[in-house]
Amino acid sequence: MSASVTAHLRTFVLCLALAFGLTGLSGCASKLTIDASSTESIIAGVNKGDAVRIKTRKDAVHTFVVTKITNKALYGDNVRVVYEDMAEVEVVGEGGEQDKGGFFSRLF
Repeated sequence: MSASVTAHLRTFVLCLALAFGLTGLSGCASKLTIDASSTESIIAGVNKGDAVRIKTRKDAVHTFVVTKITNKALYGDNVRVVYEDMAEVEVVGEGGEQDKGGFFSRLF
């Protein structure tokens, strides 16, 4: 092969490896930030079994697995955070029960 063909082939392989690498990285970044300004959006975006990171309006940070969702708060093991106190909500790990029902069916 000529030097030109070898250089083009090397560039192609490098670009292909870069594309696969970037695609793999985007799959790892699965954090989901939820609009914390409304109770409905939090309830719609969080499922029982999800790992969440919640920052409160008083700058406290709670990271836990959701065990219960009510119309007042999210619960984990020994943790209860009411919606009015939430400033930021992130789902950092998915799992558990995936309810596809409406707003009220997700509460029970």
